[in-house]
Amino acid sequence: MSVIPRRGTVPGLRVTQFRVLNYRNIDDSGWIPIERVTALVGRNESGKTTLLKALHKFNPAIPEPYQPQREFPRDRFAREFKDAKDWPVCQVEFEIDDALRARFLQAGRYDQLPTHFSVTRYYDGHLTVEFSPEVIEAAIPPEPLLHALGQFTAGLANIQAPSAEAHELAAARTRLMEWAAQIASEARALASLKSREGIALLARVAEEASRPSAPPAGRFHEQLAAAARALLDRAYQPPTLPRLWELAIARMPVFIYFEQYGILNSAVYLPHLVDQLQREPTNPRVRTANAIFKHVGLTAHDILELGRDGVEERRRSGEPVTDRVIEEEMAKRELRQVKLNAASLDITTKFAARWHQRRHQIRYHADGSYFRIWIADDRRPGVEIELESRSKGFQWFFSFNLVFLVESAEGHKDAVLLLDEPGLDLHPTAQQELVAFFEELARSHQLLYTTHSPFLIDGQHLERIRP
Repeated sequence: MSVIPRRGTVPGLRVTQFRVLNYRNIDDSGWIPIERVTALVGRNESGKTTLLKALHKFNPAIPEPYQPQREFPRDRFAREFKDAKDWPVCQVEFEIDDALRARFLQAGRYDQLPTHFSVTRYYDGHLTVEFSPEVIEAAIPPEPLLHALGQFTAGLANIQAPSAEAHELAAARTRLMEWAAQIASEARALASLKSREGIALLARVAEEASRPSAPPAGRFHEQLAAAARALLDRAYQPPTLPRLWELAIARMPVFIYFEQYGILNSAVYLPHLVDQLQREPTNPRVRTANAIFKHVGLTAHDILELGRDGVEERRRSGEPVTDRVIEEEMAKRELRQVKLNAASLDITTKFAARWHQRRHQIRYHADGSYFRIWIADDRRPGVEIELESRSKGFQWFFSFNLVFLVESAEGHKDAVLLLDEPGLDLHPTAQQELVAFFEELARSHQLLYTTHSPFLIDGQHLERIRP
């Protein structure tokens, strides 16, 4: 197997570690560090799948909220669980990249910028964010106000007045100099003008400096008042931390989960699928089947309705069948066929970019209420067989690739891939090839997988194993 990552792809924010709390049989997993590729290794029923499912629901590509009645530890539910907003369930830490750091700098001024942030999802769905190191917004030191006061007093000192007014000017100058000295003394005692005391002092300066003054000193009063008002505007700017939360959360990758039970059946009875989508949309096989129709660009219900034989229904009910009715029915069938053909070509092209063992031609086909996937390859061109008649490894890879393609919005969203026991049906050599495929896939997407097979462990990277 081989994969070609998307050209020009810049991997999204890197997950550095995660932690699961209060989920099924896990009270607290502790922080689990992860790499670009990470293998969660252990026996069956050891909790590996539980970890992946909790992590998947942290930020799934398709909304799938936590369900406390089913997922909070049963032995503690009646005794401890009261309000979903009080209980964290999954924490994920991310490394801040250059692009996000640049957005932070656009949002405000800081004495120090964080290198990481962790997000916690609670059972009610809300998120909290913590930055490391803690975000400290830049203070406003007193120096700008002291500089404005210095210009004010220097201007006063240079004012000249006629001899008849000299005594009055000297008295006013002395009073204003004393006032400015008092303000400067109070300013020097402050660490930041953004503090409550600093804001009060700036407001006082802006108000007192604006009082009417004799013309010679008036312009210096106006300059000082303007400087104080400008500093006051800076001090009043709201904290940027909530904005940083928004920026950080917006950059989180989605988590795409795939398990063995999600392998697709090539034959789909559409009325049954439409019913299942209402009753159990998160069922692994239902989710994979639904991914087909999302890829086609129509819902399963649309495919069913477009294939319904309206002409025959009219004949049975005794209604007239006009030329217009026949034309409308033909247009519906044609639309369905065009959509299916376009999607068949698209999945064939995208699948060929990731699977190199042979060249395959994939065809989506709908016949009345039935939908089927046919596969031909370059060994026997034109000879189509059902998907389930292909190898188990091919079925797994096709189903995973389809879910990945749809849920990552055709690669336009950053995604972390979570694979539960991949390649169970592959022979040891093919499992080792799957490890090489993971390595190439991880050039574009971080990947976690669970296994208890020694052949799915990369002996060159034992540091990636998490028991």
